[in-house]
Amino acid sequence: IASDGPIRRYDLFFTDSPSRLVVDLPGNWRNSGGPVFPARDRRIRRVRVGEHADKLRVVIDLKTPISLSPDIEELPRGLSLRLKRP
Repeated sequence: IASDGPIRRYDLFFTDSPSRLVVDLPGNWRNSGGPVFPARDRRIRRVRVGEHADKLRVVIDLKTPISLSPDIEELPRGLSLRLKRP
């Protein structure tokens, strides 16, 4: 998730039905990209981004209900998110 500076506050959670990983970034954000990004990954269907009054929400739609563990790294200009098998 690219940003003009570090992202230090975020909340993430999984949903089961449908299978998704949700990342909420609290605060006032403006998405300069599109609302939907297709993924070329065997586990991820697409990534969706939604602007809300109090947060930016990134939803990663998963292809199957598999158990994954998010690995998050705070970067100087955003966040790196990788999904690993636990």
